[in-house]
Amino acid sequence: MDPNSLLPLSDCIQLPVIDFSDQTLRPGTSEWDKVKANVRKALEDYGCFEALFDKVSTELNKSVFQAVVELFDLPVQTKQRYVSSKPFHGYLNKDLYQSFGIGDANLVEKINDFTEQLWPDHESKRIRYECEVNNFQVYFS
Repeated sequence: MDPNSLLPLSDCIQLPVIDFSDQTLRPGTSEWDKVKANVRKALEDYGCFEALFDKVSTELNKSVFQAVVELFDLPVQTKQRYVSSKPFHGYLNKDLYQSFGIGDANLVEKINDFTEQLWPDHESKRIRYECEVNNFQVYFS
């Protein structure tokens, strides 16, 4: 099969979109139960969904998705550099399934360790961050 003849995934499938931006969304409410049911159905039917949350800017969302595309476009040999002794961590590649399990991904140091394993010669891949009062912003470059 010619890989150039394949349609992009976005042209073939429409993932469910679930909106988490409702400020009144609380456990025990009917809205909570509705969202839970939508999440479950999306995971059962597709294995994933697109989450909407108004606190995440469109710019950051696009930046993260572009970084993920770039990450999975790396050669397999490069991705295999990221290993872990923890189950479901490190680079996993099984048939058409690929994933990266990154431990302590909320810590900038751990993410920078991850990027250094995959891009050892590219300082620009390190995450730059700025701290503001009660606000933490991450920028991918």
